[in-house]
Amino acid sequence: MNAGSENQQMEADEEQSISSLSPGTAQGDGNQPLDDPVDPTLEDPPTEQWTDPETGIEYTIASDSVMIGLVYEPEYPDPEPPVEEEITQAVPLPYTEDLSTHPVFQALIGEGYSIISQWPEVAAALMRLPEGTTVEEAMAELPLEYEDIEYVDPDVFTTLDQNQNLPTDTFFPWQWYFYNQWWPSYGDWDVDAPEGWYYETGSEWTHVIAVIGTGVARNNSENTVVDHPDLSPRLTYYGGHTGRSSRDIRAHGGYPKPSESGPYWTHETSVSGIIAAVTNNQLPIGSMAGANWNSQTQIFPVQIGMAAGWKFWSSAVNNAYYLVGQATGIFRGAPVRYRIRVLNASLGNHKFDRTEARLLSWLGIYMVLVASAGNYGVSTPYYPAALGRVLGVGATRMDGYMADWSNYGWWLNVTAPGEYLFTTTMSTYEVPGYTYFFGTSGSAPIVSGLASLVISEMPSFRAHQVYYWIIWNRAKARNGPGHHYDPGKVNYYYALMNLQ
Repeated sequence: MNAGSENQQMEADEEQSISSLSPGTAQGDGNQPLDDPVDPTLEDPPTEQWTDPETGIEYTIASDSVMIGLVYEPEYPDPEPPVEEEITQAVPLPYTEDLSTHPVFQALIGEGYSIISQWPEVAAALMRLPEGTTVEEAMAELPLEYEDIEYVDPDVFTTLDQNQNLPTDTFFPWQWYFYNQWWPSYGDWDVDAPEGWYYETGSEWTHVIAVIGTGVARNNSENTVVDHPDLSPRLTYYGGHTGRSSRDIRAHGGYPKPSESGPYWTHETSVSGIIAAVTNNQLPIGSMAGANWNSQTQIFPVQIGMAAGWKFWSSAVNNAYYLVGQATGIFRGAPVRYRIRVLNASLGNHKFDRTEARLLSWLGIYMVLVASAGNYGVSTPYYPAALGRVLGVGATRMDGYMADWSNYGWWLNVTAPGEYLFTTTMSTYEVPGYTYFFGTSGSAPIVSGLASLVISEMPSFRAHQVYYWIIWNRAKARNGPGHHYDPGKVNYYYALMNLQ
């Protein structure tokens, strides 16, 4: 089985200070793009097949680089801050802001290694190997040679996982996952969204949801895609782009690049529609409803440069996490600041990535992390969904049973509908696009939307409280012989009514 992932890094402007900003706004006058945006490069590396000796799973890995993490003992804040609290202090640096000055990395550079990308707050970096050194040699030898190196991991591929207060939107009856009006023969296996919307549709308290992946449709300088009228009012002014060695925040950024993304370039446009499509608007061709109705709740899109048609390098995904942390003020170096309180990652990999775990352990303190469980139909843990602090989301069918193609197991937290999900897709200049979406990639944004509503209703909650609240307020699952075990489907009514 192959899995894949991509990660990003952005060159930080050390002269650019991060000032305290109003929620949901960017530094500056809000009308001018940032100076000299860096276009991320894919830098598609040479690859090889590698079998994880612990799990027996085969991966495609970069044969020219490894991720190296130093010994690291983080000091997490106690107590954790409420989600409404402004972040005024970045994560403490365990060593130095530039890891190339650390003695271990200096020694490695002297041996012929070079830094491709680095994440100083978690003491980790992606390093290019010296000529003649293999990935397996580096993994076996470096932790023995340097006592300050805790791990050496390969850079692997990560895949996308696509496979009674009623809105007036024309297409809302087609959104059975929120409220099943047209297919009663399947039973009542939606998430009871209208019943939950009776209590909360999204308050005026502003917060942002980060959506990482292929990017979200919006007008851009490259003229690759156009705005979707059901989404464009909900996107932040700035967006992100990442690659293995780049991370960049730019005005009107975070858009897809079809030449890189292949047939999956619409993926996060569909994910974002489920979370926050404009609700109760009447477009000429029709419109759909999003989970969070409030126009003050926005999506911060991050486009991860893709390789091999529809996969990411894990280093580029880690750069996406880091960029989200920068834009929130958790990590250093971002020229903009947003109040990001939910992160949706509809992607994953069976390979445990220790750098990813370090980065998300910090993001999970300040924001609710939601990730898809994968579409392989196996119980092997899938990351980041299986990590602590992350809500791992499996998929259910219209008849309520867990989908046989959804991953499952002890590590899964919740489920949500995952088939025939009506949502947004790419538009032309004349016609807004809509489609049916399948996979745990569509299940995760249903949960992200609910997390956003819980935060709107209870902004004093800390991120881990939202995490447990959603789990505690699951609906009873439909389990039976011949089906994967379902831990319980999210329920908007239970989660929002019980906050009253």
